[in-house]
Amino acid sequence: MTSHPNRLTVAGAHGPGVLLAVTIAAVATVIGKLLPIVGGPVSGIAIGVLLLSDTQPVTDPRCC
Repeated sequence: MTSHPNRLTVAGAHGPGVLLAVTIAAVATVIGKLLPIVGGPVSGIAIGVLLLSDTQPVTDPRCC
């Protein structure tokens, strides 16, 4: 019988990433309303690229 993770454990593991995504979406929406030519989706992509360019690559062998 395999052990399945508790739902709260899974939610706790993904919580920071979901919070980051919601924050990026909120900021991108505001930028999209201020600069409609650029739009929210382009702003969200740009914010994501800027944030990821500052992080280290994943070196966990279990990933991907």
